[in-house]
Amino acid sequence: MSKEKRLPVLEVKKLTKKIDQKIIVDHLNFYLEAGDIYGFLEPKGSGKTTTLRIITRLVFPIEGEIFIYGLSISKEYKFALSSIGSIIENPAFYLNQSAAQSLKLSGKLSDPEIESTRINEVLALVGLSEVKYE
Repeated sequence: MSKEKRLPVLEVKKLTKKIDQKIIVDHLNFYLEAGDIYGFLEPKGSGKTTTLRIITRLVFPIEGEIFIYGLSISKEYKFALSSIGSIIENPAFYLNQSAAQSLKLSGKLSDPEIESTRINEVLALVGLSEVKYE
């Protein structure tokens, strides 16, 4: 019995990135289907963080394409990236803000129209409703 081919959740094709004339990511190809777990096990400086930054559009490749649920992040990035989240290397928190304020600010980066009800739902989901303004 053959395995049915499904639309990949994430597909990376020929991803290439240079920094200061040094190739950091060299024609990387991979795809993930729903439920897959993928890890980068490479030495320091091999392009792991750069690859994740390219996928989340924090930096841009010189070549290659990335698709999330079949949508090109270079053409439909807002919609494509709205279904993913990431913390790359060190988590960034807003030190002088409450959980509710931090979540609202972060939420507005992906959805300028985000409503307070959604922020409250997320705070409840992670058990921070009681301390959301501390």
